[in-house]
This record gives sequence, C-alpha cells and structure tokens, in this order.
Amino acid sequence: MKQRSVDALDFHTSIAIEFDQSYCYDSNRLERLKIWKAYLAKYASGADLAYDLGCGSGAITSLLAQYAKRVIAIDGAEGMLAVARKNAAACGLSDRIEFRQSRLPIPGQVTLPRADIVISSSAIEYMDSVPDALAFARSLLKKQGTLIFSMSNRASISRKLVRAVHGVTGRPEYIRYLQHFVTLADLEQYLEVGGFTPVEFSYFGGADRFNRFLAPLLSSSRANNMILIAARPRE
Repeated sequence: MKQRSVDALDFHTSIAIEFDQSYCYDSNRLERLKIWKAYLAKYASGADLAYDLGCGSGAITSLLAQYAKRVIAIDGAEGMLAVARKNAAACGLSDRIEFRQSRLPIPGQVTLPRADIVISSSAIEYMDSVPDALAFARSLLKKQGTLIFSMSNRASISRKLVRAVHGVTGRPEYIRYLQHFVTLADLEQYLEVGGFTPVEFSYFGGADRFNRFLAPLLSSSRANNMILIAARPRE
C-alpha cells in the first residue's frame, strides 16, 4: 500500500507541543502575542461570537476568548487541537471556546452562525488559495464584522534568507509547507477582490536578534517577518 505523503497538518501535529512551548521563550512569538492582544482589545471587545481559523495550539484563541463571549476555534491538525484544549482548560476558558477539527477553508456549503470577528494567525499562508480562504472568512462574518489575519511577509530580508537556506538544506522544515508569501500590496489586492476594505495593518516578527540588527537600517517592511491586517466587508 502506498503511504500517504506528509502534509502541513501532519507536520503541525508532530510539532504541536514544541510549537506551544515556544510562546514562553521565543522573542518573535512573544511579540506576536503582544500585537495580537492590542488588535483584539481594539476590535474584539464585547463580540458575541468570534472564529479563530487555524487556531493551532490556542495561544491566540485564549487571548480572543478574553474579549469575545464565545469563540469557535477550527484547526485541521489533531495534535494542535489537543494542546489547545488543554491550554483553554488551564486558563479557565473551556466554557467559552468550542474546538472543531476540519481542514480549512471548510469545503462546500457550510451552515455556521455569523460572527462579529474572524481571526486567523499565520494559517492562511498554509492554505491552497488565499482568495478561497478570504471568501470563507467573509461567509462567517456579519455585515459590520471584522477580519484580522496575519501572513508571512515576502519583503522581509530574513524571510528571503531563510527561504534560501531551506532551498539548500531543507531546513527549517515548516518552509516546505508554506504556500504563500505576500507583500502589503498583495494583501490589499486580495482584500479588494474579496470584497473587503482594509482598516489597519502592522508589521511584526522583528524581535529576534537578526531583525533587530536590521531595524535601524531598513524599513519596517524589510525588517519584520509578518504582516497583520484588519479589514471589514465592503457593502
């Protein structure tokens, strides 16, 4: 019998515990929590329902649940969901978060309640199609809702170097599964086509030593690995 090839979900299941632990010490992960917390405080406060698409180990999900009354967190990686459930319980948030396992975007006609906010932290870049991912997110949003998501920044110097190293060595392994690297202009174009209006954006992922060295020399777009953007459906 032919073995099924390893995909992004298998990979993330295999690294779930290590990935979650990195939020305790990795400078870029800690920066990620800080900037997401600021955006969630601004856009998610008082939300009746929120979705976290590609919730991973639940670090951002738990932040979201501090602001939204109810959260539906979806991920396709079984190992990540197992860690996320434990984290939610440890934070006393299990009653506010419903975890569901599914590949994203969920294919076909899906009947899910519309939410005030939909977020996706560095998950859309692993999906086959950015337009399909945004269309799915839009289908989950109320008319006045907010979408917030982050993706890998193609303009980042350190991203370019990491991709070059991966091309030679195959390391780091996660690069193998990343399907999309974008610029801010790319994101704005995707949002325009998808029926969204951008509201706010930030660069982040520049807290490591290499990017801190580059920061005084380069623009934010070149000294940060990630882009975070908030947008609303266009009427």
